[in-house]
Amino acid sequence: MIIAALLLSDGALFSQHFEDVYRVVENRMTVDASPQYAWEVIADFSGVSEFHALFDESILLKGTKGIIEVGSERESHIPDGIYNVILKERITELLEGSFYSYTVFDWENIGLEGMSVTYGVGVNEFGQTEIYNRTVYCMSSGMMTGLTRGKFERGSKDSLISFKYYIETGDSEKNLKKLRKWYKKKGKENEQKDLIVVNYTSSE
Repeated sequence: MIIAALLLSDGALFSQHFEDVYRVVENRMTVDASPQYAWEVIADFSGVSEFHALFDESILLKGTKGIIEVGSERESHIPDGIYNVILKERITELLEGSFYSYTVFDWENIGLEGMSVTYGVGVNEFGQTEIYNRTVYCMSSGMMTGLTRGKFERGSKDSLISFKYYIETGDSEKNLKKLRKWYKKKGKENEQKDLIVVNYTSSE
């Protein structure tokens, strides 16, 4: 139902010809922060390039800086080798404090047919704050849609890692290798904490 809604939003995001080759990439990640603060960070629609590793630049085209609202538009410059991918994006759906979705309505240096992205915040069954993203995309050919899935999956995870880093440290880090290394180290530390808890419980 969610996927169908995304496909139909913003005036038929995908043409009928390409509906059968769209792909969905979704990831989520826990963050050591309140849902309210996590939302403040991920909802910085126009200022995200100031700290996020996947944005060289984010330019507000329509709307008010520092305020996210339906209809807001930005131009995002995404590093991708020699040339930046340039995306023009418009907020199409918003639930304050929970999630927002945007549609890519124009692009350069990428063979898109259409794309919609959602970012959100929630609390899992263990009471931990989670951030998530969901990308529904279609490239200009079915073959390219399949071949680029790994790239979209990696970008989805890197985006969440970059948000997590800023949320938990308050610092900006644009080097993806350093971010991935930090995230891997955090994962090992959490595993060690879980092991200590299990061993302590077992000794009881």
